[in-house]
Amino acid sequence: GGPAGGAPVLGATFGVPAVVDRDGAIDYTVAVPEWVERRVPGRIQDLFPGVATFFDNDAKLAATAEARWGRFHGVRDGLYLVMGRQIGAALVVDGSLARGARGAAGEMGGIASTGWPAAPARLEARIPSGTDLESVFAAAAQGSAPAVETIRAFAADVAPGVVQLVTTID
Repeated sequence: GGPAGGAPVLGATFGVPAVVDRDGAIDYTVAVPEWVERRVPGRIQDLFPGVATFFDNDAKLAATAEARWGRFHGVRDGLYLVMGRQIGAALVVDGSLARGARGAAGEMGGIASTGWPAAPARLEARIPSGTDLESVFAAAAQGSAPAVETIRAFAADVAPGVVQLVTTID
């Protein structure tokens, strides 16, 4: 049986903030380098004996799901951004996910000229103490001038990288 006596688990997919090659191996990661050093994917696979396990870049998985069932459905060309403590991107070009020769297509989060490496920390620094990010976005949606300015500043920090990616594929 599977979890709680349900159907058996046939496969498990894990999105990771990393460059993942065509075979599903983590090639490079700034966010979780210890995953490579400690062979975390192999350990996770050991937790699921007899189950197919797959690893891929988190942004690429999200873009794939959006292309299949979400806002990217039927979109010929698109840019998907994942924003957290780091920023990642995935590209859909001519209706297909762009992977690149070694899985690094769209992986610009660590390139200083994009503005992306510092953008998340700069956003956090702009948020008033005791306030969370979701509250800032909600306040901006309601027209709060300070919240709108915070989001605009973040967008300005991220825009150079977006322009670089869009002009690269267009």
